[in-house]
Amino acid sequence: MKKIFFSLLIIGLYFSLQAQKIIGYVPQYRTITWMDTYVEWDKMTDIYYFGSTPTGTGGITIEQSARFEHVKQKAIDNNKKVWLSVGGWGKSANFITIANSATNRQAFADEALRLCQVHGLTGVDIDWEFPSYGQEGAFRDFFKTLYETLNPAGYLVSAGCGGEATHADKWVAETFTYIDDL
Repeated sequence: MKKIFFSLLIIGLYFSLQAQKIIGYVPQYRTITWMDTYVEWDKMTDIYYFGSTPTGTGGITIEQSARFEHVKQKAIDNNKKVWLSVGGWGKSANFITIANSATNRQAFADEALRLCQVHGLTGVDIDWEFPSYGQEGAFRDFFKTLYETLNPAGYLVSAGCGGEATHADKWVAETFTYIDDL
């Protein structure tokens, strides 16, 4: 009996540890020297490169490409998942322009897919700060198009969300079906 209990305990611990994620956002404004001094690459399961901006027509501009390549290599060297975070802070202004146009939404999704394929990314993280009242449907449609483009190809979609009601109440329930990680 003791042996069975111990075996079940080990199996349970194994699966609970497998589900645990430790995500680190590594920002583009930090130098490579700073990253190598302060980032504990081995402590994370997923590394998000915070440093890209959506264009008004659905493109994605990666900032500080040498730093992006460094983060990717560190993730690879440490057997970690690497994501590209798009938007955040003052980089979110173009999201609504993209979301309001089916053509721009698909262009963005296609560019995200291309970047995932070219760079071996796990997926794309959307840091849209923040949708406003009246944008709920466009917000949902944006994630739907992105998810339906990335998911069949094996890539994931994550999203950052402020927990305050003034931010979270723009998320209609259906939106969550198009997001793998929040």
